[in-house]
Amino acid sequence: MMEDVALIAYGLNISIGTPPQSIKVLFDISWPTFFLQSAFCQSNPCTVSPHTGFNSSESSTYIPSTDYLYVVYDGVAFEGNVSLDTLNVAGLGILSQVFLNAVDAHEVGWLDWYFDYDGVLGFAPNHVGFPSPWENIVNAGLLDRNLFSISPPTGNRNFENPRVNGELVLGGLPQDFFEEQSMRLPLVFSPYWWAQWATTLQTLTFGNSSQEFSESAVAYFSTSVPSILLPGNWGKIILDVIGPTNHTSFFDSFPCEKREYLPDLTFGIGGRDVSLNAFQYAFELTSSDKELHECVVAFERNNEGNAVGLGWSFLENFQAVFDWDERAVLLAPIRNKTES
Repeated sequence: MMEDVALIAYGLNISIGTPPQSIKVLFDISWPTFFLQSAFCQSNPCTVSPHTGFNSSESSTYIPSTDYLYVVYDGVAFEGNVSLDTLNVAGLGILSQVFLNAVDAHEVGWLDWYFDYDGVLGFAPNHVGFPSPWENIVNAGLLDRNLFSISPPTGNRNFENPRVNGELVLGGLPQDFFEEQSMRLPLVFSPYWWAQWATTLQTLTFGNSSQEFSESAVAYFSTSVPSILLPGNWGKIILDVIGPTNHTSFFDSFPCEKREYLPDLTFGIGGRDVSLNAFQYAFELTSSDKELHECVVAFERNNEGNAVGLGWSFLENFQAVFDWDERAVLLAPIRNKTES
């Protein structure tokens, strides 16, 4: 089961150790490292909000090493020993998975976003220092087909009641996914370590504005950010047309009734044109406590001028299959998101 975590990301429950300990982690296909907060971490980020963490002393299969690792994620630095233990993700057992058992954490920026999860399950196809869980799965030959599928949580995002109806499938396709009806986008080499699930980028079109990109341009997929990251002035171009009335945190809000009059946003990616209407690139955000119900968009400037980042405000319109064997990403539109 895949669910909303920390308001703006996706997460799931995994188990690790023997006997297995259930831990909620943030699921990030752009991040190459698997790390967990230790139950013995007593620094401020570990105690300021509820974090159970991983108790290594209760696992008979836990193997620590003397290697020490320091990583920074969402404004928090985590550090501790590189370790091994048995990991279970979406029903798949992975022996001797390497991970950072973080015994210390501290804020390194003006904003940290460490709550509602106890670690990060990096599913990038590359690695920094040691194999990611996805690399371990592929190298160990655990699947008949080296692919994983994401069916994102559906429905309005609600601050008090996170959606819990998403799904991660390892080695198979989502339910009701018709491969022959999906869009197949080829995976290509990306020069950015954080953008390895990437395809080619040809064009970007919104209303009367359009741009062609060079052959080296890429569009990469991300499950850990809400935004669609756009180069140059594209964010301003789109927001000038939408005319948002309020900006809060990551989102710009506008009256929902305006959606039917806004132009489509079209990405020329992987040799295909993928168009989103305003009911797709905008989404409804609710909060029962604050009596909030508004339509919002999340567009940010990408400082890499030759790349577009497709965060979950893009991905939530599709069931997505990341096929490592065929070096392709398959997208099948979620029908109730394509209709106004």
